[in-house]
Amino acid sequence: MTKTNQNYDIIKETTIFGFNSIFKIVGIKKVLFSNWINIVPLVSAFLIVILCLLLKINLYIVLIEIKDLMLNFLPGILGFTVAGYSFMIGLIHVGMINKITEPLNEESKFSLYQKSSATFAANIIIQAVSLVIAYSFHLFIFFDKHENLNVDLKNIYTTLINLLALLSISYLFTISLLMVIQVIINIFNFSQLHHYFVNKEKLEKMDQ
Repeated sequence: MTKTNQNYDIIKETTIFGFNSIFKIVGIKKVLFSNWINIVPLVSAFLIVILCLLLKINLYIVLIEIKDLMLNFLPGILGFTVAGYSFMIGLIHVGMINKITEPLNEESKFSLYQKSSATFAANIIIQAVSLVIAYSFHLFIFFDKHENLNVDLKNIYTTLINLLALLSISYLFTISLLMVIQVIINIFNFSQLHHYFVNKEKLEKMDQ
């Protein structure tokens, strides 16, 4: 019989579903502010805006350029991330799944398997949201160009709107790109974990 630290109360508490459950398991702070991959997009977004202001480059033109880049690259990147997620979920050794579905510690009753799965899912959600926002910008710009939706605002308000829009889309584009690195690291870590448990099982059989 396989030994486990799980009990019915822990299973009931940790078997949760839906959008909010993903961020409850992994933690929103860890998703957005845990390492350099999460911090670099925030810094780069401000640097892009500062550079545009210093060089007196039209913010609206840069906004359109980044939006176009997002629409070209993000669908493929999103597909790569989903493929990585499917790879992680589908190719797990039986002995390994028995170990990584145990609670990590007393502070967190969620297992390593749940944490890894939630991290992948959070990455996919961030990239998907970025793509949706890019399409929203695309539609707004399209209607603004072809349907005469130019709003009569003072120049200072127009600049402020463009500045905030450029900040947000630069951040989302950069973090979506860097999430690819995060996915690769996650897959590598998972493969190393797989390697560890397979070899551990070999040694345990030799010791019997």
